Amino acid sequence: MASKNIDAEKARRLTKALGHDIRLKIMRLALNRTEPLSPSEAARDLQAALSGVSYHFRVLAHPDLKALELDHEEPVRGSMEHFYLPNPTMVEMPMVREILVATAS
Repeated sequence: MASKNIDAEKARRLTKALGHDIRLKIMRLALNRTEPLSPSEAARDLQAALSGVSYHFRVLAHPDLKALELDHEEPVRGSMEHFYLPNPTMVEMPMVREILVATAS
């Protein structure tokens, strides 16, 4: 029974996080790709500032949420670019799937 409560709590946190428009768009971008997604790619696709998009990636990848998982890093101009994949366990939760599908536009 505790497992169901944990899953329900994770789903609640993820649905709350997806209440932010940029995070919802990031998750849709990540789900519609076959390759991992980086914040810089998402910022370009969303025509948004990289700093803001990076913040939302960190929220989605936070250990308490785990909506995105770090796939790999690549060196880019003296820095590291991080690439993420959606966590299949999280996005397959019925409440989360409903949000991702129902709000698609």
